[in-house]
Amino acid sequence: MIPLRLCLTNFLSYRQATLDFRGLHTACVCGANGAGKSSLLEAITWALWGQSRAALGDDVIHQGADEARVDFIFVSQGQLYRVLRRRPRQQSALLEFQIGQLPPELTAASVEPASLAPAIAPAILQTEPQTEPNWAELPLDDLPFRSLTTKGLRPTQQQIIHSLKLDYDTFVNSAYLRQGRADEFMLKRPNERKQVLASLLKLDQYDALAEQARERGREAKAQAQVLEIHQQQLSEQLTQVAWVETELAEVSATLAALQRDQAHDQGRRQALVALQQQRQDWQQQQRFAQQQRDRLQADLAQLHQRQQVQTQAQQQWASILAQADSIEQAYKQWQQWQRQDEQLTDQAEQHRGLIEQQQQCQRQLDQHQAEQDQALARCQAQQETLERQQAELQLILERAPAVAEAKEKLGMARSRLTQLDQLEAEVMPLVQQQQQLQRQLQQIHSQKRARLDQLQRQCTELQACQTQLGPLELELETTSRQLSYLEQRQRIQEQVRERGLERRGLLERLMIHREEYEAQLAAMDDNVRQLAEPDASCPLCDRPLDDKHLQAVQRQQEGDRQGILDLLIVVRDQTTATQREIEILRDEYHAIEREQAGYGGFLERRGQLQQQLAQVQEQQRQLTALAAELAPLQQQLDHDHYAPELQQQLQQLSAELTALAYDERNHALARGEVERWRWAEIKQSEIRQAEKRQAQVLEQLTALNLQVAELDQQRAAPHRSPAWQEAQLLQQQLTALAYDAQAHGQLRQALRAAQGAPLQYQSLVRARMQQPLLDQELAELQQQALAIAQDLSRQNAAIAALETKLDQAPDPSPALADLTEQIDQRRHRLDAALADQGRLHQRQQQLAALEQQQAQQQQQIQQCRHQQRIHQELAQAFGKTASRP
Repeated sequence: MIPLRLCLTNFLSYRQATLDFRGLHTACVCGANGAGKSSLLEAITWALWGQSRAALGDDVIHQGADEARVDFIFVSQGQLYRVLRRRPRQQSALLEFQIGQLPPELTAASVEPASLAPAIAPAILQTEPQTEPNWAELPLDDLPFRSLTTKGLRPTQQQIIHSLKLDYDTFVNSAYLRQGRADEFMLKRPNERKQVLASLLKLDQYDALAEQARERGREAKAQAQVLEIHQQQLSEQLTQVAWVETELAEVSATLAALQRDQAHDQGRRQALVALQQQRQDWQQQQRFAQQQRDRLQADLAQLHQRQQVQTQAQQQWASILAQADSIEQAYKQWQQWQRQDEQLTDQAEQHRGLIEQQQQCQRQLDQHQAEQDQALARCQAQQETLERQQAELQLILERAPAVAEAKEKLGMARSRLTQLDQLEAEVMPLVQQQQQLQRQLQQIHSQKRARLDQLQRQCTELQACQTQLGPLELELETTSRQLSYLEQRQRIQEQVRERGLERRGLLERLMIHREEYEAQLAAMDDNVRQLAEPDASCPLCDRPLDDKHLQAVQRQQEGDRQGILDLLIVVRDQTTATQREIEILRDEYHAIEREQAGYGGFLERRGQLQQQLAQVQEQQRQLTALAAELAPLQQQLDHDHYAPELQQQLQQLSAELTALAYDERNHALARGEVERWRWAEIKQSEIRQAEKRQAQVLEQLTALNLQVAELDQQRAAPHRSPAWQEAQLLQQQLTALAYDAQAHGQLRQALRAAQGAPLQYQSLVRARMQQPLLDQELAELQQQALAIAQDLSRQNAAIAALETKLDQAPDPSPALADLTEQIDQRRHRLDAALADQGRLHQRQQQLAALEQQQAQQQQQIQQCRHQQRIHQELAQAFGKTASRP
């Protein structure tokens, strides 16, 4: 572990401190006793393991603070870590564990070789020493950290111990010798010292390697046994080589005869197929000719329908042309009414515009009259307001003599106040000095009183703590005995765990063998069921079997099945026994584990009791020192024998203040007299402003009287307004326009009644254009109908000739079907013979491969036996009885 930075907040004697270890290979911390040297190391142990020299959890918090906090950043095995632990007062501690994301240049340089390879190999692994990264240049404040904190304080603490690979007891007995506890390792029991040394030397890894070697030896032995069983099965299968060769020769002869007969029937079949193809061509031509005939008949019927439609359209247009004169006369009358409507619409627009202008002029006249009335009302209101202001100003001017008399009394009061202010300026510095001396004496008295209370309280607490010495010693002895018992049970639990792991490995191997045997047994049951069916084939080569071969194969399958069934029964019995043994071991392990649940609490309590005993002895020495300080302090406070110089200065200042004879009540009465007559100044200012305001009011009244007279003259003569003259001119223009709205409405009703005249005229124009085109289209339709009738007669003649050819040619389909059936049956026999030949060839290849597999498995058996011997020797070498470094 390489420390990089340590930050303390309210921890033990430190209020705030930060130590940066980057760039230091060796550090020396020196200082006086009680300066806080040991607190720095205690902060590291408290941050990593939550343990320190403090007897109680809240004792690590600085006096007067509410929370202690330690932030520790370090490097372990080339990886950057950060631990933050906080302890609020009267609450549980809070722990957070983080891992840092190192830059690429440091990540490549900080790879450390593995302490011991997990796999067992015959050669010794060697690694090149890696370059140590430069931690001094690492920017700790800018690096990102990822949280490794789990749910709960205990799991997070276990994760920190797993990352450090070091617990608190090992650390304080190896790397850190605490103050006053340098012999802690020697005071431990032999089994505790052995446990610490085993943790330092990592002897538990040798136990794990020994267990791995034993496990791999057992696996090699089991694999060799399985391979030997497979060797026996292969030897039985290789006895079928001669039988496969005989069967292959018989199948080849049968296959040649079937191929000759099949070639003769194929020639006959091709001749019949050609005759059938010619007949099918004639039938297809016949169907095509019939389709052409049907299409021509449909086209002819469609032409007749189009002729009827064109004839009806021709008659409709002829009726419209017969009414041409009346339609044209109605259209001309509609055009004349349309032009009259446009002229009247223009007159209506002019009439509407003149009416709107006339209404606007009237609104302007009304608005101008309203504005004159409002202006007159405002002037009259202002006149009333100014008259009221003039009356109020006259009342203010009448009080001028009383205000002058009060002004003289205000001057006399101010003169008296000035004399008292000068006397106060001389007295105030002396009063401030007197108050400062009194505060100093009071502060000294409070400090001595607080110190006396503190000493009395500490004496009471120390005397109460002395009564705890006997119970603490008794509890420490009881806790030590309980820890010895739990450690003995812990060793038994480890033996039970090793036995359980061995049994579990055996159970897994038995389950694998059981699954293999059950799969083989199911496959053999399928083969037996196939052999029980009529015309059964060989399950290996799929060849038909006679009675002799069938019985031999059945006996062989039954023998193999019985052998596998016996092995399966043995494996099942062993599995049941192993599971029962595992259950017993699990119950025993859990029972011991429940007993071990309180081991950490007993261990922590023993440390606390030892620390409390040391504190009680230290408190006894402190009690003697406090009693020596308490008696003289009590005597000083009872007789006020403290700070004589300050008390003498206080007496001198009191004599000087008595000689000046300053009375603060007279000073306050003088200030009140000034405030009493100060209204005279305010009233005198109001009188001057009232004189100025009275002149302004008279001037404003004169101007308002002139404005009211002018408004009265304008209201008496409204015909002089431009808006009134413009309204008269608009009325003359309306009279000259003479627009008749009733006549315009009658004209529009006549136009709506004649709306059909334009549509009828458009129909007449279209009739004159469509009539020649319809005559031409009817002639073309008659020519097309004649051509289609000629094509229809030719198709009927072609259909009759094809029917004659089909009647003369017989249908070869029945003979072709019989011949095809014979060829298909022979093809099935050929396929079966080819399949038999292929299976026999494949079986020959399988038997050759089995011979090679037999040789390979023999080599594998030898290798497994060799691996078994090697791992047995390794298990013995790594075992507890072997010599270890």
